[in-house]
Amino acid sequence: IIRVDRMNRVAMVEPGVTFAELIPAVAREGLRLNMPLLPRKSKSVIGSMLEREPVVMPKYHWDISDPLACVEVIFGTGEMFRTGAAAGPGTIEEQWAVGASQKEAAGPAQVSWHRLIQGAQGTMGIVTWASLRCELLPSIEEPFLVGSSQLDKLMELVHWLTRLQLVNECFILNNINLAAIMAKKFPDDYQDIKDSLPPWTLFFNIAGYEYLPEKRVSYQIKDTTDIAQRTGLEPMGAVSRVSALELLKAVQRPSREPYWKLRYQGGCHDIFFITINDKLISPAYSSNVAGLWLTLVAPTI
Repeated sequence: IIRVDRMNRVAMVEPGVTFAELIPAVAREGLRLNMPLLPRKSKSVIGSMLEREPVVMPKYHWDISDPLACVEVIFGTGEMFRTGAAAGPGTIEEQWAVGASQKEAAGPAQVSWHRLIQGAQGTMGIVTWASLRCELLPSIEEPFLVGSSQLDKLMELVHWLTRLQLVNECFILNNINLAAIMAKKFPDDYQDIKDSLPPWTLFFNIAGYEYLPEKRVSYQIKDTTDIAQRTGLEPMGAVSRVSALELLKAVQRPSREPYWKLRYQGGCHDIFFITINDKLISPAYSSNVAGLWLTLVAPTI
């Protein structure tokens, strides 16, 4: 971990740094990561960003490359190149001395070079360090669950929650994945939890920060409740045997062992994709699909 900058909400790390190491390091500075759903403890933070793993806070996910900011890469020719604000002028240390933080991803010039490196799976060069955007640690959090057999209703609710930027963590899980995450004993707990859950469950979290946190959370709860009622849904603190608070604690840290994606059948293959709502609401994505979970990017208005 090279640097954690509280003022500019950015961290700089080398490839060997894992989520289990970085989460407590940024927390000591009052920051948190916008990270994937329950990554492995041993997962490289840079590896996750280069693979464009979806993150669970769409409120802070404005671009497919987020939360990646700048990278230093060594090309096959042996040449070193820095992207974004890290390109210069000056060395990294000289930039720090004048208050720069390597947070702007675009550039140098008008080209987003980090996109070439991020999607290349190592074919363009080797990343030696990267900076990533962090977010403030909330002082108050109120998590909720919304269960339904109708995915389209949940998607409508999520659309408004993200468009109005009312929530932090926000994702939808089917009963297979939610049971795999929450089961403490496998397979006994897993089957009981799965059978008691609706086919789909939306999780979202409302947060308050340093200034007037109680008032912020209060009005946001009222707004989300009003929106949910218009869609015929009801946010609750628990759905069946799953507690929203317990799930919140789980998703803000790495997965315990065995890794949650391996608990159901012992193996998995991640396929990340971007699609539109009309294509997503399909019988093809039934409750029998063991690998489906959804994160929605914040819409630009």
